[in-house]
Amino acid sequence: ILDNNLQSTILICQRVARDMIPRRSGRIITVSSVAALTVDQDGYQAMYAVAKAGVNKYTKLLASQLVRHNINVNCIAPGATKTGRFVATVKDGTQNPVFKDPKVRAAFLRRLEDERDNLGRPGSVDEVARVVDFFAGPLGAFVTGEVLKVDGGVARL
Repeated sequence: ILDNNLQSTILICQRVARDMIPRRSGRIITVSSVAALTVDQDGYQAMYAVAKAGVNKYTKLLASQLVRHNINVNCIAPGATKTGRFVATVKDGTQNPVFKDPKVRAAFLRRLEDERDNLGRPGSVDEVARVVDFFAGPLGAFVTGEVLKVDGGVARL
């Protein structure tokens, strides 16, 4: 989990930064998760959350190192997003062993659908992509070192 979510992010960022530094220009956008920003009372996602928290911290560190090279580094932290994997996970738990337990899956769905706690639905891929577009485009030119939650209000801190 640490290799797939943290170490791979670090290695890719280091590689692309090497190409951006001589050009004195670039945008790096990392991907975290609201799991890094919320407390999982049962600890089902502890390692995943730790890896994604590492991505958050690394994003801020890298932003501080690359700002002098005119390179922006930001991070998106999506919550539940309606992808094929998400649908399979909540349907039968086959894509994520955490959700094989029907009680865990049911509790997750109840929390997601509780509109007092969030917008009451998973996000769409397009909604997450628009945030990436913001960071990559001209509107994000003066933003660096940020971790932006894209979660419909699940991880309000």
